[in-house]
Amino acid sequence: MQFAMKASAAMVDGLWRDVYKDPITDSGKRSKRGRLALIPYDGSVKTIREQDLGERENLLRTVFKDGELFIEDDFDTIRARANDTQFIN
Repeated sequence: MQFAMKASAAMVDGLWRDVYKDPITDSGKRSKRGRLALIPYDGSVKTIREQDLGERENLLRTVFKDGELFIEDDFDTIRARANDTQFIN
C-alpha cells in the first residue's frame, strides 16, 4: 500500500501561491499547481484548478481543518464509497 500527500498551494501573506515541482530531468514528475477541484468527467473524474470550476460541483470536501473534524465517516461508509462504481470505467 502506498500513499502520498503533496501540497499544490500555500497561503502567504493572505495570498494563495502555487506550489509545484517541474524537474528538468523527468517531465513525468511534473506536479499540478494551485488550488484544485475534482469534477465528474466523461464517466470518471478530472482534476482542474479551483478557479476554473465555474458552476460545476467540486467533489472534494473539507474533512479536517484547523484542528476541527467536519466529517466523521465510519469504516463501512468509506468502504462503500471505495466500492462505488459511479466513476470507475
